[in-house]
Amino acid sequence: MTWNQLGRAALAGAAGAVTLTAIHEIARRLTRRAPRMDLVAVRGLEMVLEPSPGCELSPRKLHRAAFVLDLVSNSAYYALVGLRRPRRPLARGAVLGLAAGGAALVLPRRVLGRDRVPGSEDPASAVMTVAWYLAGGLAAGAAWQALARRAARRHVHVVHRPVEPGPLGPPGPGPSQEIGPEEAVASVASGR
Repeated sequence: MTWNQLGRAALAGAAGAVTLTAIHEIARRLTRRAPRMDLVAVRGLEMVLEPSPGCELSPRKLHRAAFVLDLVSNSAYYALVGLRRPRRPLARGAVLGLAAGGAALVLPRRVLGRDRVPGSEDPASAVMTVAWYLAGGLAAGAAWQALARRAARRHVHVVHRPVEPGPLGPPGPGPSQEIGPEEAVASVASGR
């Protein structure tokens, strides 16, 4: 993976994480049935910090720390959408989103216990959880696709194509041919 691809993957991951977080923050202000993944993150952080003496944070600082850790970890996860130049980044984003949504339903219950996960019995909360992670994955895939197309338009690719034999005999190694931005986008999108 080149530095440019790594940068595109990081930006795509950040787009997915910001989408997920924005949906969650808006929904939790609009409805009481919204999944409270923010509280799950806070409780998980409390479990990690509990054995550490002198690491007591106020509830406000704990919530902020969990918020930042959520953004960073979700960005890193959704950045996987750009792994090995995906041919179908939207499909990969959808798979990543569904996997994260399923994990968000199962793992907190196993780690924190069923009684510490708010809304763990509500089917509407479960559907919203999976849908929001799916939206984050699709946003990451769309961002990767847009960034890859933009990068392809900025570069003119030089392609070596064989030349037909002429009247003087078989061709040599052949001249390089420049292709335009449209062909370059098609070449990058198809993985050639």
